[in-house]
This record gives sequence, C-alpha cells and structure tokens, in this order.
Amino acid sequence: MADKTTTKLPSTEEKDVLFRAGLGTKRVQFEVDDNDNDVIKKLSSDELKDGQTIGFPQLQSCGGFELLKCKQNCRELITCKWDVMTLKSFLGNQSKIYIDDQFKVI
Repeated sequence: MADKTTTKLPSTEEKDVLFRAGLGTKRVQFEVDDNDNDVIKKLSSDELKDGQTIGFPQLQSCGGFELLKCKQNCRELITCKWDVMTLKSFLGNQSKIYIDDQFKVI
C-alpha cells in the first residue's frame, strides 16, 4: 500500500504505480517452522532466487510495516502473531496479504 492512511484496497492505477516501484504482487513462501523474525526477514529480503528478489527490500528502510488482510470490499488488520503457524491458522494455507508501511510513503 502506498499510503499508510488508506482504508481501501489499491485501485488498478495504484497497483500499477506500486508495480513500477518494485512493490507489486509477489509470492513469498514460508517454511512451517518460520518464526515472526523469519517472516519479517523474508518479506524484506533482497536475496535473489531465479533472478527475482524474494521479498521487498524497500521495507528495510521504511521504518516499520504491518500486514493487512482483506474481506469483501474492505481491509482488516491482521491482529495475530506473525509466525507461520499462527498466520496459517488465521489465514489458511494461501492468502493475499497487503503490506502497509507505517511511517513513510514508499
């Protein structure tokens, strides 16, 4: 998400701007035993796999971020721990989550 105060899912135009900034849709895979620090490291990773970054390296310098999940036409803050087992029980095996930086616009 480009604006920390946004209350709606990004429009097509906003998604395009985020994509061009390297912040578009990305599939990040976690291991079952990943703890919350592992999740944060993978989400903000600048490591390469098959020529693509695993995570979003821009998150390393944004000052903090939160994970958001959406329900029909709205967004709801994920209020659970960020370890994989808790996320899996809260979200299921696969889910679309939005990352919102808390301190500055990326």
